Amino acid sequence: MDAQLIRQVEGGATLVTPTRRLARDLVRRFDLAQAAAGRRVWNSADILPWDAWITRSLQAHAGEDAALQVLDPMQELALWRRTIDSAGSAPLLDAAAAARTARDARAIQLAWRVDCSGPASEEVGAYLEWVRRFEAICRRQGWTEPARRIDVLSEQVRVHGRLSRGELVLYGFDALLPQMRALLESCRQAGLGVSEREPAPLSGQVRRSACVDEEDERREVACQVRELLLHHPHARIGIVVPALAAARDAWMHALDDALQPARCLPDWSGAPRPYNLSLGQPLSALPMVDAALTILRLAQGRLTLADLGVLLRGPFLAESEAERIARAHLDAQLRRQGAPEVTLDGLLAAARGRTPEDPAACRRLAARLRNWMAQARTALDHRQLPSAWSETFLELCSGLGWPGERVLDSEEYQTQRKWLECVSGLGHLDAQLGRISYAEALAWLARTAADTLFQPETPEVPVQVVGALESVGLQFDHLFVTGLHDEAWPQAPRPNPFLPLARQRTAGVAHASAEWESAFATRMIATWKTAAPQVCFTYPTRQGDRPLRVSALLQDVQLVERPTAMPSTLAQRMQQGARLEEITDGSARALAHGFEVSGGAAVLENQAACPFRAFATHRLGARPLEEAHSGLDARERGSLLHHALATLWERVPSHAALLALDAQQQRDVVDHAVDAAIAAARTDVLTPAFAAIERARLCALLDQLLLIERARADFRVIEREAPRAFEFAGLRLRARVDRVDALADGRRIVLDYKTGSSRVSQWLGERPDAPQLPLYALIEAGEVAALAFAGVRAGAVGFTGVASEEGLLPGVGAVQPDKMGVADFPALLAAWRARLGALAAEFLGGHAVVAPKRYPATCRWCALGSMCRVTELFDRGPVSVEDDGSDD
Repeated sequence: MDAQLIRQVEGGATLVTPTRRLARDLVRRFDLAQAAAGRRVWNSADILPWDAWITRSLQAHAGEDAALQVLDPMQELALWRRTIDSAGSAPLLDAAAAARTARDARAIQLAWRVDCSGPASEEVGAYLEWVRRFEAICRRQGWTEPARRIDVLSEQVRVHGRLSRGELVLYGFDALLPQMRALLESCRQAGLGVSEREPAPLSGQVRRSACVDEEDERREVACQVRELLLHHPHARIGIVVPALAAARDAWMHALDDALQPARCLPDWSGAPRPYNLSLGQPLSALPMVDAALTILRLAQGRLTLADLGVLLRGPFLAESEAERIARAHLDAQLRRQGAPEVTLDGLLAAARGRTPEDPAACRRLAARLRNWMAQARTALDHRQLPSAWSETFLELCSGLGWPGERVLDSEEYQTQRKWLECVSGLGHLDAQLGRISYAEALAWLARTAADTLFQPETPEVPVQVVGALESVGLQFDHLFVTGLHDEAWPQAPRPNPFLPLARQRTAGVAHASAEWESAFATRMIATWKTAAPQVCFTYPTRQGDRPLRVSALLQDVQLVERPTAMPSTLAQRMQQGARLEEITDGSARALAHGFEVSGGAAVLENQAACPFRAFATHRLGARPLEEAHSGLDARERGSLLHHALATLWERVPSHAALLALDAQQQRDVVDHAVDAAIAAARTDVLTPAFAAIERARLCALLDQLLLIERARADFRVIEREAPRAFEFAGLRLRARVDRVDALADGRRIVLDYKTGSSRVSQWLGERPDAPQLPLYALIEAGEVAALAFAGVRAGAVGFTGVASEEGLLPGVGAVQPDKMGVADFPALLAAWRARLGALAAEFLGGHAVVAPKRYPATCRWCALGSMCRVTELFDRGPVSVEDDGSDD
C-alpha cells in the first residue's frame, strides 16, 4: 500500500476491492502504516469489497426507494426453481442444478450485457422463457433480483445524485465488467471522483520447480513453508492453488503434517492453524451439521445404515459419552443384520436390548427415542410455511440432544451459529414457497447447507492459501503458485450452457472461450511474478501413469534444482536423528494344549495365509464391521443353497431313494426344499418378485446337481450340516460339515458345497489355501475314500476333488503323484495331517509374524492392514511378487 494510496484513504476516499480477503489485507496494511507513523488514534479506513459497497450504497438510498426488496440468495434460488417447475417444459433430470445454472446465466447476461435475441437453441429458448416468467413474478411482487442491484443503483445515482462525498478508488480489479462500468460512469456524471489503482509491482527472484506428482508438490511446498517460518516467523507467505476447491482437504493434510504435526493426536488442544484457506467448506460437510441433517432425515422413519452408524458413534447426541461403548455395539449389531436401511421402530427395538445384559442396549437413547418418535410423526403429517419448519427442525434436533454435551471449541461454536442462521433462513422463503411438506422443507434446507460455504474466523496468520481469483491484488514476502502444468494452466473454458456461445465469446464473458482463458492465464502469471520478492512456480510432472509438462506460459522462468530432500511427514521427522533399534517380534504367548478356538477350520486357513492374520482374528477378535448391502450377498446366497440342499437330502436320504423318484416327484422334492430355504430367509430382502427369481435360480441348480448325483454309484447321506466339536493337534475346534456320504462298502465321502470357484490345488503345499476339507477328512470317524467340492453355481455344477480310486465320484480322479507330490491317497492324508498339524502347532506356539503367503495378493481383501502395517514392511523398495490370483 503506497504512500499516495494511504493519503487518499486518510483524506476520506472509499477504497473498493474485488475480494473480501484483499479488503482485510489493505485494512491491516493501513493500520500498520498509521502505527508506524507514530499515531495512537486514527480514523478507520473505509475499505470494503465490491459487493459490500453495493449493499451499503443501496441502503444509503433506501429513503429515496423504500419499496426496494432485493431477494437474498436462498430466495432467488427458490424463485428460479418455482419458475422452472411451473414452465411446463420437458422434465429435467436435476431441476435444482438447472435453477442454479439459470441463476448464474442471468448474472452473466446482465453483467456482461450478453445479447440473447435472435434464433436460439432449445436450451437457450427454455432459459429465455424462464427469464420471462421470472421477471414477471418479480414485477408482480415488487422484488429485485440480485443480479440487477448494480443497475438499480446506477439508476438511483442518475436520479438522485452522487452516492457520497469524497473519492471512490477501485483497487486490484483484474477487469471491470460492462455493468460495473455503467455504474461507475453514472457516479462520475453525478460528480463523484472515480479512479482505478493497481498494486505497486514488487521485484525479486522468480523461479520454477518440478515435482514428481501432486502429492510430492504439496509436501515440497509445505516443507519449504515450514523452513521459512522457522527462520522468518513474521514473514507473509502465500500459496496459490488454482484448483483449490478440489484439493482443499489434501492441502490441509499436507500443511497440518508440516506445520502442526501434533494436531493428529487425539488430545490436541494447541494453537490455531498458522495458515488460512480462502475457500470454505460446504456447511453440510461439517460433522456437526451433517449430524443435524441426519437427525432430520431419521425423523422421516428410516435411515441408511451407514448414516445411522456415523450418528450413533458421534458425539452429537445426548448421553453420547455415557453410552459410547453400548452405541458402538448397537452399530455393530445393526450391521450384522445386513439391511441397508434401518427403520425408527427397528432402531428403538435394538436400542432397548434383547436381554438385560445385552452389550448393545442403549436405554438412555431408547428413552429419548420413544418421546422423539411421536414428535417426529406429528411433524410429518403437516404442510406449513418454511418459517414454521425452521422451528420444527430446531425442536427435532434438540429432542435428541444435538449438538451433544461436550463444551464446544471456537470452530464448533461458529459452526453451530452458522447452522442456526441457515435453519432460520428458511423463514425468508415463505413468500416464494408457501406451505410445503416436511420432505420439501428438508430438501431445501439440505441444499442450502450444501450451497453455504463456511469458513471459521481465525486470528491473523502468516500463511494464506488462496485460489487464482482470490490472489489478485495480494502481496507477500514469499509466494508459491502451484499446479501449473500444461493441462491445468490455462484452464479449459467453461461457458454457461443457457447463453448463446457465440454471444458469450463476442461479449468477452469470463471462462467462455479458450482465448479468454489464455489471456487471463497470461495476466495472472504476470501478476504473480510481481506479487512478492520471492516467487516460486511449481508443477507436477506426472499424474498417475500420465506424464505432464510445465505450462507453456512458464517456459521463460528459470528452472531450479529442488533443495536437498528434507523430512516432511511426521513419521520422517520423528525418525530424523533418532537412534532406532529394530526389533521384529512375531511371537505371542503360547497357548495350552487343548485350547478352544472359535472359527473352526478358518484358524488353520488364516495361519497358512499369514500367521498374524490368525493371531489377530482368532486370539484378539479383530474383525471388520459388517457392511450393509442391497439384496442378498454371497454369504446369504450360500446359506440359502445350504438350507435347500440339507432339506432335500433329508427327504431323499440315499441314491436309491433318488433313483426311485419320477420327474414330477423330483420336481416336488426340489420345490419343497427351495421353498423351505426361502421361507427361512430375510423377509425384508426377499420381496415376492425377488423371491421368485431366487427360487427359479435355486431350482435350476438343484436339478443340475441331481442329474449328476443320479450317475453315481450307490451311497447314503449320513450327515447333513452336522455340527461337530473335536480336537486336532492340540486345538479344540467346532465345525459344521456340509455333507458326508457312505458308500456301499462303508467308506466315506466328505463333501463341501461351493458357490464360488474351487480347485484341488487349494489343498496342496506346505501352507494350503483351503484346508477345510482336508481337515474334515482327517477328523472323520470312518475310512475316507474321497473328498470333493460340490460346485453349485451357474455353468459349473459338478464335483472337484480327489479320491482313493477312480469312479467314486463323477469327474473326480485318483491321486496324481506327479502333480500332488505323494504316491497315493493314504500318503496324501498323512501329508495333510503333518502339514495341518504344523499349522496348529504354530498357532498354539504363538507364531504371529507378519508373513503373507503371497504379497500383495494375500492382503488384497484383508482388513487388518492398519494393525500389521504390511505395506510399510513390504513396500520399502521394489518387491518382485508372483501373483497367481489364488487369493482373489
